[in-house]
Amino acid sequence: MTLNTGSADRIVRFLLGAGAIVIAILMLDALSANVLGIVVGAIGLVLVLTSFCGYCPAYTLVGINTCKVKPPKD
Repeated sequence: MTLNTGSADRIVRFLLGAGAIVIAILMLDALSANVLGIVVGAIGLVLVLTSFCGYCPAYTLVGINTCKVKPPKD
């Protein structure tokens, strides 16, 4: 697994993901928004996890690479 997210991308992913998790927690208090809260929380969790590991599977599918570091050649 090679890195495909750059540092700025990772910071934005973390901030958006953390915000989505906070919103999801706040939404779970309202009984009518449980499903939406779970979906928003899951999206936030995926964003936070991809920001930590530096790899986004969706970027691989569409061929995007925001990482400036080139992998070493064997």
